[in-house]
Amino acid sequence: MTVESKEVPSWLYSMRWIPSWTPGKSRVCNRIINWADLKGSIKIRAKNLVIEAPSIKETISKYLIFDGIYDNDTYHILLKFLKKNSVFLDIGANVGLFSLLAAKNICPEGAVYSIEAAPSIYRFLKQNKEANPANNMTIYHNAAHKVSGEEISFFEAPESKFGMGSLYNRPGSHQVTVKTLAVDDLILKEGIKKVDLIKIDIEGYEVNAFRGAEKLLTRPDAPPIIFEFNDWGETPEKIGAQPGEAQRYLRSLGYKTQAVEKWLKKPDPNTEVITKGGANIVAWKQL
Repeated sequence: MTVESKEVPSWLYSMRWIPSWTPGKSRVCNRIINWADLKGSIKIRAKNLVIEAPSIKETISKYLIFDGIYDNDTYHILLKFLKKNSVFLDIGANVGLFSLLAAKNICPEGAVYSIEAAPSIYRFLKQNKEANPANNMTIYHNAAHKVSGEEISFFEAPESKFGMGSLYNRPGSHQVTVKTLAVDDLILKEGIKKVDLIKIDIEGYEVNAFRGAEKLLTRPDAPPIIFEFNDWGETPEKIGAQPGEAQRYLRSLGYKTQAVEKWLKKPDPNTEVITKGGANIVAWKQL
């Protein structure tokens, strides 16, 4: 089913002239969005792409509209590790922003493989791929996990928080069934020789995806990884382990881990596992 999306009014993009770090910009932008009263799915233009999203009120949409990019640190990691012929794995691809930035703008002669579990979001991922033709981008409707082929429950988030679908049932979620896919099986199926970067954001279940990628992650040319950590996402209730488990697992495979903003200033292999709060994290073996 095709989703009919409204164009974001061009005047909203004028806020991009204001630097993202300007005090009060976020508060003003939220007020503008409430005043504009745009409901339903929207079409946003940024970085020579047209990105359709389920709602203007979700964080991804807001940043794309008002700053022209979402998660600038992750974007800089893509620019750091990806070349024109690189291979990029985007696990928890959401509506496909980073997949398309890679496929169209950064590694047009390489390959991008995007995995998204939520059915409602996968529709947008598919539409965005079609709206920004990228023959080097392959999309999968699966939940990245330890093994392939299992049918598991996935809980979709409300439209206004469309980036927060998860294997964990939260208030306001809608339950669906999704098949699992192990990254190592994807590598084998696609005949991928080398992966240059993995981006993963699956709401606390990253460690399960890493376990399904152990063959890839223990190779001599194991790729660097950027992933999200939140202490509320890694708990005994959800993953059967304490916060920081994804970092500890990668370290057991020989990776170093560090918060992205600090890594971008100076990589430090001697940092401690982060167990409180939240952070985007870079994992690497060699630079």
